Amino acid sequence: MPAMEERGEDRGQAVVAHQNPAQFEYYFQMLRIPKKSDTATLSEPKFKAGPPLSSGRHYTINMGSMPLFDWIAVAFGLLSSTFYIFVILTIASQRRKPLYRSFFFKLFVMQGSMDIIFYLSMTVFIRFRKYRVLPSLDAFLREHSTGFVPAFIISFLGFIRLGLCFNILMFAANRFCAFFMQRHYETMWKDWHLSLIFLVQLSLLLPELFINFTCGSYVYAVVGPDLAVFVPTEDLQRLLALFNVLTAGVTVLIASSLYLSICFYLRLRLRSTLSHKNTVIELRILLTCLYQFAVLVLLATLDCYAYMTTRYNQHDFLSFYGDVWSVLTDLMCLVPPFALIGTCSTVRQSIFRRKKKMTAWIKTFSTMKK
Repeated sequence: MPAMEERGEDRGQAVVAHQNPAQFEYYFQMLRIPKKSDTATLSEPKFKAGPPLSSGRHYTINMGSMPLFDWIAVAFGLLSSTFYIFVILTIASQRRKPLYRSFFFKLFVMQGSMDIIFYLSMTVFIRFRKYRVLPSLDAFLREHSTGFVPAFIISFLGFIRLGLCFNILMFAANRFCAFFMQRHYETMWKDWHLSLIFLVQLSLLLPELFINFTCGSYVYAVVGPDLAVFVPTEDLQRLLALFNVLTAGVTVLIASSLYLSICFYLRLRLRSTLSHKNTVIELRILLTCLYQFAVLVLLATLDCYAYMTTRYNQHDFLSFYGDVWSVLTDLMCLVPPFALIGTCSTVRQSIFRRKKKMTAWIKTFSTMKK
């Protein structure tokens, strides 16, 4: 290890190579990283540590390190985030209209803002970090390859997952009240409930911090010129897999119970409910919520299978799981605005009118500039 440090190579790999290899052996198999018995160091060309650390910061972007599919996903995600912001601004600007006074749209604006923050955080700390796109971030993580920084980043990413599950529960509860408590729906949801929901959502970071700081450890290891991973201990990885299954499963169970109750209610009172205009609008909003819930069901199914692979040491699936997990989590963050305009014609018309106004304003501004 001193020889590696003299050459300025990555400390994270040195820690992985010289700690108890039994703790990380399963992860070595998954990533095909050589074990300590195979190589004394990880400095062979196949697993080169990358450029030496330096005292200066590099604020460049390594464009060629990330696969084309991931760049397409990032480009689509950024465009979707921009559209999401446009939808949020449209709803917020028309909040005085009767439709947009509904608590659902207030909740949509707040959770939509969180979704955008979640998506950008995952893009930086999952895709960009994994493929070493940002040299400044990579250098920082290599300097802090163990201890607080890796554990906190993983905890924050886990918090994003819990936050998205919590969003789905809140929308399911809101839809349940809209159908079963129609007379009191507008009065039972207060503005201070938004602050309470936000605080409860922030508190979901606490269990992630507890698990990642007390039940194991992480090492940030560079396993190739364009690949870096957070390597957890085996017990911690299995505990997190179980925790993910439980949280996703409980969310699916509660949300599905609420949505099934609504479906039975609509079936019993289909003719009478569809005669009311407000009920039709609420039904379309219900479909909006179901799109995000469907993505969670897929993610929960994937989590269950991933947990079984950790129990039976089927490591080849875990690398595939990481890629699919990123795609599904991106969808959970970005599907709400598309679902909303696809199911609710009133919102769609409002957005198109605002787009026309913005286009006219841009043309006027361009003409004045000339």
